[in-house]
This record gives sequence, C-alpha cells and structure tokens, in this order.
Amino acid sequence: MLQHELVMCTFCFNKIGNAVIDEVYQKGKYDYWWSHIVISDSTHDAIFKYCDFASNSSSAMCDDILIDKAWNEKGDVDVYNIYAPICLTPRERNTSAIPGSVNNFDPCWQYILEFYFNDSMVQKALHAKPTSWDLCSDVITSWNDRAVTILPIIKYLIANGQRLWVFRQALSTLEMIIDMSGCCGDVDAQVPITSSRYAINALNLPIETAWRPWYLNKEVSIELTSLRD
Repeated sequence: MLQHELVMCTFCFNKIGNAVIDEVYQKGKYDYWWSHIVISDSTHDAIFKYCDFASNSSSAMCDDILIDKAWNEKGDVDVYNIYAPICLTPRERNTSAIPGSVNNFDPCWQYILEFYFNDSMVQKALHAKPTSWDLCSDVITSWNDRAVTILPIIKYLIANGQRLWVFRQALSTLEMIIDMSGCCGDVDAQVPITSSRYAINALNLPIETAWRPWYLNKEVSIELTSLRD
C-alpha cells in the first residue's frame, strides 16, 4: 500500500522520466541490442527461448549463461548511449584538471562525478558521513518487494482522466501518447524505444490520431501518435 501511495504521489506531476514501467522492458532491451548489432543472432534467439520475461521468473540458463553472454558481447559500448565515445583517459579527468561543460557530452563524466563526491569538503558540505562513494552501491544487494509493473496504476490514472507523459531525453525518435505518452531516443540501450513500445502496447489503448511527424523549425523533431482510453 505504501509503495502504491508513493507511486501515486510521483504521478502528481503527470510525468514519468526515463522509466521502467513494466518488466517487459527486458524483452525490449535485448530486441534493441540485436537490432543494433550489439549481440549475435544466436544469443538473441537463445535469450528469447530460455528467458521468461513475462512472468519475471529466472533460470540459471537465462541469468548465468545467456544474459552474461549478451553483456560480454556488448563489450565497452555505453549502455546509456550506444553511439557515445568511451573515456580513454579516466585518470586525467577530475574536477581540478579539465573544466567540464553542461553543453557538451563528456565520456569521462562518471570519473568526474566520483572524484567530486569523494572529496571530503563536498561530503562535509552535504552533511554526509565520510564514505567511499561510487556510482553503483553494494549496500543494497537485493530488492524483493519491488513492483514488476506499474501498468495497473497507469491504467487507473488514465481511467480517471489523467494525461501522462512517460518521457526520456530524446535524440531522434519520440513516441507520444495523449492520455498516456511515452518517448525514447534511439541511443539508450538500457530502457530503449522497443521496451517503451512493448509496455505501451500492453495497455491496449485505441489509436486516436495516426502516427505523424512533429516539426520544429521546419525539421522533423519527433514522431508521435495519440492514444486514448
């Protein structure tokens, strides 16, 4: 119940940013990897044969062999931007050596962030206890009560007249829906456009307006369609 109330509070602003809204995103992720030549045909086919994403159940064959194999085949490709360059000089990238800019993508951003948050003066200013900060923490090793889907909550909100926008910063393609809307760029391989489409399609909403381009400054900025409850 508490988890449900917290999620409902999140929807007060009618926007869901870069969200995993259904466990089917795993299926969309490996579809995307395969379609963008990140994993092999055999690995993709085996994942869809032995992994049951619909029921959120796992098996040794799926988790320990196939998923690991897919990540090994992915290599050093940035899972959050498959077209981004990688950081080749991590030891040289810190907040004191080279100034950064919010206007330009820095492939070494994580090293700058780690350097910053591990600065004792920064931790003191944030009133944080002295710690060794990292992007991924091992403090929480499992999350057993997480919701595998929030589609029922989205359906409830739509049925009560709410218009939602599930969005992510998009560099190429946006899939937008009036009563429930979603968007994805074509660079994110963690929660890609295929994942959003699988999740949105699971709502079984009728199409209100056909797929069409959305122009900005006489150029196609996004592609969109409208759905309604």
